[in-house]
Amino acid sequence: MPFFPQADYQCGPAALATALSAAGQPVSAEELVAEVYVPGLQGSLQPELLAAARRRGLLPYVLRGSLEELAAELDQGRPVLVLQNLHWLGPPAWHYAVIVGMAGADSEVILRSGEERRRVEPLWRFLRSWDAADRWAVVLLEPGQLPARPDRYRYLRSVTELEASGHSSAAHAAYLAAEKTWPGDPVVRAGLGNTALAMGQWKDAAEVYSAMLAEDAGNVLAGNNLAVALVELGCPATAVALADRALAALGAEDRRRPVIEDTRSQALSRQGPREPDDCRSYGDVSLR
Repeated sequence: MPFFPQADYQCGPAALATALSAAGQPVSAEELVAEVYVPGLQGSLQPELLAAARRRGLLPYVLRGSLEELAAELDQGRPVLVLQNLHWLGPPAWHYAVIVGMAGADSEVILRSGEERRRVEPLWRFLRSWDAADRWAVVLLEPGQLPARPDRYRYLRSVTELEASGHSSAAHAAYLAAEKTWPGDPVVRAGLGNTALAMGQWKDAAEVYSAMLAEDAGNVLAGNNLAVALVELGCPATAVALADRALAALGAEDRRRPVIEDTRSQALSRQGPREPDDCRSYGDVSLR
């Protein structure tokens, strides 16, 4: 497990560099200072650490804060980045460290901490400082990995944040992993369609949205997104029909209308004399 001794007040960059390097994204603590260190605070905030991990295509998963969950991640060979409050009495002294193991029949934790490569700390002492920091802990997952004990809400929230950061391919891999654990989940299905669309995988996106419409014919956004994919697949007439159907289901003041009207306009501009026969299957499923 790598180790980066911290400079003054820079435990955040040092701990994050350890976790990133262990997750296959080697980086020095010095490189991370500009990304996560806030001079005015003489420290780093959790959102900056998570954002730095996402920028490298990793999925930061915040744990619920139980020892069992922490131990389960260690059993998978993943270090856990934690926040501690070293002054549980009086003004807080925030400190980031990385747990790399447990020992002594789990009565001790082993950390990369500060300038100590291997700090062995009694569990009771660690728990006191961890409790005082609301037991914040995070593991960095490679796309397609699931945490040892996945929680649906926490995992999908992490994936949607990764998707929103522009890492569509990494988010798509994470949604595929989620699909195996929560098959048929509507958030997972929409995420698979949206990321496929963002990557230009038009056929995959069309199949996802067609399946969504087959189950819920009134899903306006799925209809619009299917129309976007169909335009790229050479089915603009079917796309226009989908957009017309979606617009007919919306009120005059619905904020979704401009988006769908733009999709319809794009489809109209791409219409030709005849569509491929494959387009009919999408029309049969989605326009019944």
